[in-house]
Amino acid sequence: MEKQIISYINAFKPEKHVLSASIFLAKELEVPLQLHDVTVFPHVISSDMLHARPTGISTGHEMMLAAEQKMDKLVSKIRKEKWLYTSHSCQVGFPAEALPEYANEMLRKEDLLPPYLLIIENASGQDWLNKIFGTVETSVAKKSDVPVLLIPNNKPAKFNKIVHVFRNGYIEMPQAVKTIRLASDLGAQVEFLMFSKAPSDTDLTTINLESNKLLRSAIINNMDVSFNWADRTFSTSTLLEEVSNRKGTLLAFKHDNENYLESLMKQDSSRDLILAADIPTLIY
Repeated sequence: MEKQIISYINAFKPEKHVLSASIFLAKELEVPLQLHDVTVFPHVISSDMLHARPTGISTGHEMMLAAEQKMDKLVSKIRKEKWLYTSHSCQVGFPAEALPEYANEMLRKEDLLPPYLLIIENASGQDWLNKIFGTVETSVAKKSDVPVLLIPNNKPAKFNKIVHVFRNGYIEMPQAVKTIRLASDLGAQVEFLMFSKAPSDTDLTTINLESNKLLRSAIINNMDVSFNWADRTFSTSTLLEEVSNRKGTLLAFKHDNENYLESLMKQDSSRDLILAADIPTLIY
């Protein structure tokens, strides 16, 4: 086992759909699973608190102890019933900052198993305040060097197809190769979907060459892969209308790392897609 999955779980109220998806992926990929809780002290008020914490615990130290005890019980149960290679960790901080920092630190340390995925719940939605100020999900997806998997509520935890979207008219090869490897490990199909309005002959030649590279890579891995081209500019609503009703589908795309103003002004930004997505979504 050369990698592991980190899953952000509320120790006091574990999200069942996130746990289910995390255990499924850990078993399918045959990697350890680490459940990670970020404790926000009761006297600290933050707009990025994804989950409410119990109000009866008066001190930060007591809250940390309570979180550790909850996680101990949860992990013991998972080890017995679901997946033996499960552990847990807790830290203090705000999830929007602490989660990507923790994942990135683990990625840098040579004596630790590097994270394969960072899994969190996608629970915020398209509120106008979320669009302006961002959310835990949008912040983590932008700051994490580890691919972030967002799991919405009431969606299947198992994936049989990955739809990887190229939104900007060109192929992001490193991320596409990662998708092929993930799909190969999961035994899933892959559909690459390119959005490009009226590309030049040079652009078309490049697209054809790089799409052929991807298809050859998939053939080597004995995979079911398709490459489709949409002759239009990217639209979040159009994409989600097409893929949201497909059962067992995982959406994947590369974050554009827009700055604050770009996230506000740019139509169909990475933030827009994260907030609108109602299916499991993987962000590189």
